[in-house]
Amino acid sequence: MAEEKRKWKIKDLGTFLVNMLWAALRGELLIKLNIGKYFPQIIYTFVLFALIILFSLGVDATMVKVENNKEILHDLEVLHTQKSYELQQLNRRTRISSLLEELGSELAPPAKPAEHR
Repeated sequence: MAEEKRKWKIKDLGTFLVNMLWAALRGELLIKLNIGKYFPQIIYTFVLFALIILFSLGVDATMVKVENNKEILHDLEVLHTQKSYELQQLNRRTRISSLLEELGSELAPPAKPAEHR
């Protein structure tokens, strides 16, 4: 009875897998599995997956640009802060006088206030 119930052998499983592989490579797998009637749904699912992958790649590329722009913005903020500090230092009268002396200018601060007429 055990022989009658079991009609396939382990060797048949290997043959089945090889046949399925060759059918898949030749494009006959859907026909052999009798799911050709579901072909439009399979194509629709493939298109949806492809669109999801493309959308995901687009989002990733955008996020990379955003991160790069954040780094650039941070560098520009640091540069702006440095320039603001330098500008505040230049507004001081003593700093301006020392710069004029370094450049060899004879310009000096006024000795007495200006007269109003």
